[in-house]
Amino acid sequence: PTPPCTHPPPPFIPQVAAQVRAEVDRVLGDRPVTVADMRELRLTTRVINESMRLYPQPPVLIRRALEDDMFD
Repeated sequence: PTPPCTHPPPPFIPQVAAQVRAEVDRVLGDRPVTVADMRELRLTTRVINESMRLYPQPPVLIRRALEDDMFD
């Protein structure tokens, strides 16, 4: 579904996507990402957070008890 906004989400804006790619190339180069790199990937983190705000993940597994538990 289309989000109720007038602008596309950040990852789909070509300028923002180019900025994210440039940031990742600058911070990581050719090596895999580490947890320590997240402090340097500020724009990337903001884009991910905004995307998750616009498109939240639905609950995948909701568990409900079918009967009361009995403990001895």
